[in-house]
Amino acid sequence: MLLIMLISGCSESNAVSTSTEVHEITDTMGNVIKVPIKPQRIVSLNLGTDEILIDLVKPERIIALSYLAEDEGISSIVDKAKKINQKLNDKGNVEAIIALKPDLVLMSDAVSADVGSTLREMGIHVYISKTPATIEETKARVLDLAKVVDEPEKGQALVADMEDALTEVNKRLASITEDKQKKIIAFSFSGAFGRKTALFNDMCVQAKVFNGAGETGLEKGEVLSKEQIIKINPDIFLLPTWNTKKQSADSYREEILSDPAYQDVKAIKNNRLIYVSDRYRYCVSQYVTDSVRQIAKAVYPECFK
Repeated sequence: MLLIMLISGCSESNAVSTSTEVHEITDTMGNVIKVPIKPQRIVSLNLGTDEILIDLVKPERIIALSYLAEDEGISSIVDKAKKINQKLNDKGNVEAIIALKPDLVLMSDAVSADVGSTLREMGIHVYISKTPATIEETKARVLDLAKVVDEPEKGQALVADMEDALTEVNKRLASITEDKQKKIIAFSFSGAFGRKTALFNDMCVQAKVFNGAGETGLEKGEVLSKEQIIKINPDIFLLPTWNTKKQSADSYREEILSDPAYQDVKAIKNNRLIYVSDRYRYCVSQYVTDSVRQIAKAVYPECFK
């Protein structure tokens, strides 16, 4: 089956791609789309899809990643991403995407749906990948994207590596019974977070750490109040390391440490304020198993000697 895609209103020289064999596939948002069987000009608009894609296909099949792929504060693929020349600074910049003439665009549900709709109207194949809320959903995401780019065996290998990593962490934590689990509260620079329906909560479950915020009914975009944090009385505060405003992590630590409201909280009394890199805390790719290990290691260092 041959498909010739031409951008509406553009000259023949600005065609999005050449003729290519396609097949129908359903993305994780339920959209039935046509995708090249072996896409060769792939654009990724999110760090999560960046990290999965770059471990599935050769660099020459990728023409652009998100600008976060080279950010050491949040990305797990900095060195690999340097092999890709183009980074998109604005994930919603449709004109910049079209100019790259991709034969496949990967995006998550975090990007405005209007971006995907506009690109499809211009004849560009767009696959939307739902942001996972659990590690099992993350495995499924890897396998789904591996199918889209026609690399199912590599997808299976990545998932097998994830399972091996989780098994290793579980062995390390064999002595951490439920009654010995530490209670944590995680902070961003905007405040304490950790809703139960997000991936971070599942990281904590796998790391045998009790996520205090998960039991409060916290919704997306909300942060805990100081009163809630005091009531939870966590053993440990997990502190942020990265933000777009370049705030000082150390200054933020001192702000929390000296806050009069927290002085009777166990985390403050025992000086258990721990940094865990945000590239682990906000991971939504196969590297989430590294996240589990880093959280567990930070909370239970004795298990990782």
